[in-house]
Amino acid sequence: MNLLDISGDDIAELNDGELRTLIGLLCESEYRNAGHSTKGITWGGSQDAPDGGLDVVVNTEVGLSNESFIPKKYTGFQVKKPSMPPSAIKKEMFLNGTLRGVINKIGEENGAYIIVSSGDSTSDSGLKNRINEMKKSIHVLDDDKKPFLDFYDRGRIASWARQHPSCIIWIWSKLGRNISGWLPYENWSNNKADDNDYILDDDLRLHNNTKSNKDGVTIEKGLSQLRSSLLPIRSSVRLTGLSGVGKTRLCEALFDTRIGNDALNPSLVIYTDISFSSNPEPVAMAEQLVASKSRAILIVDNCSPELHRALTKICSKNVSRVSLLTVEYDIKDDLPDETEVFRLEPASIEVIEKLIKKRFVHVSDLDARTISEFSGGNARVAIALANTLKQGDNLNNLRDEDLFQRLFRQRNNDNEDLLKSAQICSLVYSFEGEDIASEKSELKVLANLQGKNPSELYADISSLKDRGMVQSRGVWRAVLPHAIANRLAKQALNQIPKDSIMNVFQTSSDRLLKSFSKRLSYLHNEQVAIDISSIWLDENGWLGNSIQNFNGLGISVFENIAPISPELTLEAIERVANSEGGVIFTSRANSHYNEFVRILALIAYDKELFHRAVELIIRFALAEKPEENYNSTRDVLKALFQQYLSGTHAYYHEKSALIEKLLDDQNPIRNQLGVLLLNSCLDSHHFSSNYPHQFGARSRDYGYQPQTEGEYNKWYQCFVQLGGNYGLHDSDLAKNIRLVLANHLGSLIEMKIFEDVEKVILDFHSKQGWNDGWMAIKRTLRYDKDNLGNKKNRLVALEKLLRPKNLESEIRAYALTCSRLSHFDILDDLGEDEDYRAKEKKVAQKTFDLGKKLAQQKPLFEKLITDLFSIQNIRLLELGKGYASSCTNLLEIWIELADKIKLVDTNEVNFLFMFGFLSYCDEFHNDVYHQILDKVLKDEFLKKWFPRFQCVGSVDGKGLERLHHALDNDSSYPWTYNDLSYGKAYSQIDDYNIALLIEKLSGKEGGMAPSIEIIALRFLRERKDGVPITKKIVEVAFKMLSNLPFKEGERDGGMRDYRLAEIAEVCLDERYGYSNSEELCQHIFDSIEANNLYPSNYSKFLKTVAKKQPSIFLDTFLIKNDPTNYRFRHLFRDSYQRNQSPINDIPDNILIDWCEINPKERFPIILEKMSCFRTTEQRGLDWKPIVYCILIKAEDKQLILRKLKNSIDPTSWSGSKAEILKKRIVLFDKLHNHGNENVKKWAIQEKEKFLKYIETIQESEAARNRIRHESFE
Repeated sequence: MNLLDISGDDIAELNDGELRTLIGLLCESEYRNAGHSTKGITWGGSQDAPDGGLDVVVNTEVGLSNESFIPKKYTGFQVKKPSMPPSAIKKEMFLNGTLRGVINKIGEENGAYIIVSSGDSTSDSGLKNRINEMKKSIHVLDDDKKPFLDFYDRGRIASWARQHPSCIIWIWSKLGRNISGWLPYENWSNNKADDNDYILDDDLRLHNNTKSNKDGVTIEKGLSQLRSSLLPIRSSVRLTGLSGVGKTRLCEALFDTRIGNDALNPSLVIYTDISFSSNPEPVAMAEQLVASKSRAILIVDNCSPELHRALTKICSKNVSRVSLLTVEYDIKDDLPDETEVFRLEPASIEVIEKLIKKRFVHVSDLDARTISEFSGGNARVAIALANTLKQGDNLNNLRDEDLFQRLFRQRNNDNEDLLKSAQICSLVYSFEGEDIASEKSELKVLANLQGKNPSELYADISSLKDRGMVQSRGVWRAVLPHAIANRLAKQALNQIPKDSIMNVFQTSSDRLLKSFSKRLSYLHNEQVAIDISSIWLDENGWLGNSIQNFNGLGISVFENIAPISPELTLEAIERVANSEGGVIFTSRANSHYNEFVRILALIAYDKELFHRAVELIIRFALAEKPEENYNSTRDVLKALFQQYLSGTHAYYHEKSALIEKLLDDQNPIRNQLGVLLLNSCLDSHHFSSNYPHQFGARSRDYGYQPQTEGEYNKWYQCFVQLGGNYGLHDSDLAKNIRLVLANHLGSLIEMKIFEDVEKVILDFHSKQGWNDGWMAIKRTLRYDKDNLGNKKNRLVALEKLLRPKNLESEIRAYALTCSRLSHFDILDDLGEDEDYRAKEKKVAQKTFDLGKKLAQQKPLFEKLITDLFSIQNIRLLELGKGYASSCTNLLEIWIELADKIKLVDTNEVNFLFMFGFLSYCDEFHNDVYHQILDKVLKDEFLKKWFPRFQCVGSVDGKGLERLHHALDNDSSYPWTYNDLSYGKAYSQIDDYNIALLIEKLSGKEGGMAPSIEIIALRFLRERKDGVPITKKIVEVAFKMLSNLPFKEGERDGGMRDYRLAEIAEVCLDERYGYSNSEELCQHIFDSIEANNLYPSNYSKFLKTVAKKQPSIFLDTFLIKNDPTNYRFRHLFRDSYQRNQSPINDIPDNILIDWCEINPKERFPIILEKMSCFRTTEQRGLDWKPIVYCILIKAEDKQLILRKLKNSIDPTSWSGSKAEILKKRIVLFDKLHNHGNENVKKWAIQEKEKFLKYIETIQESEAARNRIRHESFE
């Protein structure tokens, strides 16, 4: 059911007193929503009271908005259940022939008088008549003393109520409707104490995952944080804590005005517990709240992580006005990023003692203390134990075990059967608790462990549930709290033969086996659990011998038992990693690579296992390709090596040893990983961790972190020294390390390890200078000079020392550095207020001047050759220009450069310096420029990149000849022709000559991509600039489109799709004479049919083709061909809303004209292939105009109506199908006034059928969601 779909007829069922209360509650809700006090709102008094018999009075100091149902800050409501026709209104407003005094008073206060009648459902005219009668009644008053008047019938009351979900729940409860499981604000925790005050506990702590306070905050502060978190709309909050520690009671306290400040508005909250099997279920409720745009606080208790994710997705939508709070005893690692997580610790012994004494007055102070100490701060355990205590009982001399046994007493006697049932049920994390007869019965499996009858076990479970030690969620049951369940499970493991237990679960269902393994994960100190995990993990065990081929069950059980024996788990992974198939196992070819990496990261928590675990993670990381960034193993490693939130207690020297091992390796990829981890170790800000630190029941924190300033400094000392040692060498590795240190230098300078940092700076300088370090120091002096204290003078001295003092160091600083630091920091004369262009111009000029000087120092040039032709720095262009400007024989120098560049590794070669040189020649020595390009074209090495050289400068007739020569001889890489699409080449080559080049290029292997880029960008710019596009280039572009080689698996559809659409926009325009595009459309059709073109990758292109050539497109795809490939369904239905069909962009008149060629066949086809409805501001969701047109023109209207019905029902969707259909039901209403009686009749009948269909789907979705969300696992 739609809980929020309340109607006037529902309001009419309330009795007189309930109706008055409802209006009072609604008034309070209005004021609370506006953030105002409800102090001035009263109701429920006598009709003869001093208020003049008003039923509800609002008399406050502040008014609400004009849209409010309370129009004035002084408003009186006269509430009536009977109908109030105009004749009755006058009687109501007059007493003994005189206008009621209270109405006079309201008028004097510029207030409002409103009559509320649930017996009326008025039309516009009826409402007008009633208000006119009210106005007649006050005609005796002066105009400035007349109150504002209004009349609320039951429909308007329902509209008002729909704005306050909590009030709707109240209405349903009064009417006795099936609102199964949903509650307004009340005593959700079933606190039975007479005094329902929340007991504040200074020792009770609440932890917030977004705050840095590791010790948490007091409950009073925590309540304030929780309230602040839930105040904004679309917020998502998760409250976790052990079962029984008081989470639900804390939720109640959020709305309690007696505790702290800024209590949340209780009229906004709606609450459910998953164990209630709510109807509607939580996902449906959330969707209803969001769809109705209701402001609400939705609380879902015992909410699984999966359900939390689903609810967060719904409640965080842009249109949502819902705040979400979910409550659970477990913390999971994969909650949405929007979620703020609070964790509640167990209460103090003192608070539990107070609770017991309040609730159980016959319990002595001494026994209350004994119970509270035994409970360990768990209220549920304490209450269960106190329930066993009769008048006169004494617990003073009982041991813990005796107290534990009392939990299972029955009629004051020990109940061995009940205890044994609790034990066997605790062996699993959860179990299905209703089926006692079928082959799949989990109760049968559990009962078999103790030789019990399933019916007997079922009865015992009911008894345990009554005692609060078994919780239920739908059909699922779990022994809780975990402290009790784990203790019971240990007893069961020691009382039932191990082999029997293993045999029962290994031959049971996958679900039960997985649940058993999850329970074992909490029993790492229990020898039997250790023995079972050892047997399973043995190389001949069912897990140990199948690690390489795990299915879903295998990896789940493996993850569950890993916390029991971390070292055995590590050994099992090592065994496989070092086996013959180890290379595949430690790569992404292993479908469970991410799970194994996560397990290894958790094992690395123990410093004794850190080295071995990380060695394995490194193998996984090295197997990743650069583009494989999703679930990156490198990110896991980086987190393990950072100072805070690392998730490991390994010390810094253990991490430095692994880094050194990577840096010492001869493999450059391992070197790169070592640099990455060194960088992570040097981070000092913005720590985060993507992985949880929870590992079974093992006590875990966030890993090692310095406890003293000395430890903090030693950490960074270690890695600064390590970087200093490895950065001294003359190698690519050393360069990367020096760059890492430079990037962290600013933060390192702030630390109390300045001497160590200073030593590294001096060492690097003495070896070969350190320009990156110099720039970092300059940046620090520029931006942090006020925070440097006595370090400032030493830094100034270091800056002077490192400052480039010769040409080499200056060139390296300006043009041969890869530092991420701003190059603007290297100039001293930059003004703080100078804009980017001015700064850039100064730096460019300086670099140009350095190039001029370099040309005069041949030995230095020889020394810098490798860097000049390999480092990626855009300022090499200016350096090359400057260099050329000082050369007397440019052609000879170019020949030298061409020889020198061949000494550089081809994979690292960079031509920026040469491009700068060539650019200068083009500008000042054009004859040399052409001579150089002629030589490039003949150079066996350089000609591979010839188009890039040609496009550096002007492209005249000679240039075109050279480009054609390169194409004719296949001498250049096809991608290098991309440079024709911008710069001088774009502006100097006309369309005709570009077309000739494209004709050749597009036919080359690999030449289609640059051809598309060149033409698309040219068309785009020329259309924007209004430049006419010549026929020749359009002809070539059209031919290219018609022969475009689509390839299976292409995923570059994003930009390629955009480019092709741009080309099609021009080519298929009738102005250019290519309206006859059958060949192109047939080519597209054939490509889809052959699985070479996936429609969703080319949606813009296909839409453009359909829009520009509609008739040919429609003929090709809907008439001439008979598609068999399933992908054609995606062509016309490629989204959840079916709004991506290319046909949607074809104008209605063209579609109608096309259909009328053969209306009987074509009208139904077109409705199948397009989206038949749309949303407009004026009419909301409505049929498209073409639908109304087809309904008039089509002969077989029943066939058309069937197509329309099918269009409403989606074949693919996201979220709730029922909610989608509910929004679309209005489409039937749009046809209720259709001119054709058959259409009108059809719409009415089909709406009724669809409503029943929606109910069926809702029930199905609710059942499916319950199965999924009620699980404890």
